[in-house]
Amino acid sequence: MGLALQNIGYEAPFILEASPLPMNLKAGIANKSTDSKLTLAVDLNYSILDSIWAVGAGIEYWVHPVLAIRAGYKYNSAINNTLGALAGLTCGVGFKIGILDIDYALVPYGDLGYSHRISIIAKF
Repeated sequence: MGLALQNIGYEAPFILEASPLPMNLKAGIANKSTDSKLTLAVDLNYSILDSIWAVGAGIEYWVHPVLAIRAGYKYNSAINNTLGALAGLTCGVGFKIGILDIDYALVPYGDLGYSHRISIIAKF
């Protein structure tokens, strides 16, 4: 469970012009099953200056000790209204190979096409 207020501070000027920082209020909660194979998560994000809400939910299931499948949906009133309802859908897989975690996610962006996200994390 977590709660965060981001970007509380003064306006940092760029050359001669200052603009307010994008202040956000975030809250989230996640829960793992007793065998740690299944994780469910939900989060809320409120952009204070723009009055935009975003709500997300996700699921992760470890099919095998080295393979996880993931899916999620994030509803953002600014993005989903412009790019369509599928723009908030994500799916992906994760692999654990020794000290490496390799994650892949597919994220549709409506008429803009798809985004492929890959991350590699080394844990020593």
